[in-house]
This record gives sequence, structure tokens and C-alpha cells, in this order.
Amino acid sequence: MKLDDWRQVQASEPATRNQLGAIMREFERLGYQRSRWDRPARLAAAAVLLGLDQFDSLHDLNLGDAGRLLRILQGFRSRAQLETRLYRPAIHADPVPLAVRQNLATLFAWSRLHSSGGAAASRL
Repeated sequence: MKLDDWRQVQASEPATRNQLGAIMREFERLGYQRSRWDRPARLAAAAVLLGLDQFDSLHDLNLGDAGRLLRILQGFRSRAQLETRLYRPAIHADPVPLAVRQNLATLFAWSRLHSSGGAAASRL
């Protein structure tokens, strides 16, 4: 399958049950409840994060948008951080995932430790 064909599939096929379940688990991890009270907030957040008009259900997402929403949600640590992003949009639409930020912080700490001539490393 060529890349253009795959992009067509992502744009035309509906989101899978696994994707929708993973999205709901991410919303729960961020502090949203599986209740009718939090449903409008989840849908509004998803619409803003994807740059789409308001939609009625996560089931309306296509394969590509569901994957993109899941990756975006995984980049947030809390509901407060997500809501801050919703009210003050960042310059970039897709935040750097938390795992990447953690790996970069470890790499920078390691490089600072070893660039000091090994003096700090010998104390560890």
C-alpha cells in the first residue's frame, strides 16, 4: 500500500473500537469522568485539539483523527494542563508527548553530568 492510499484509508475509515477505548482511557487518566456531565467537556476538548467543528460523538472520528487525538492526549499530564492549552492555544498544534520530554530531560541531565569533566559523575 502506498502512502497516499494509506492517507485515504485514514481519512475515510471510521475510528476503531480500540482507538475509541484508548481515547476514553486517556480522558479518564486526565480526570474526566465517563458521565453525561463530562461528555460535553470531552467533546469540546477533542474538537479544539483536532481543530474541528463541534461534533456529536467520538464515534464520528475517522481513523486518522482518532489516532491524532490519542497522541495529543498522551502528551498531557493533567486535566488542568489540558484545559490551560484549550484556553491558551500553543503555537504548535501537536504537543510534544510526555515520554519524549522525559527522555530529553534525562539526556540533557546526562550530558551536563558528563560535560563537567566527570567530577560530578564520580560523586555518584
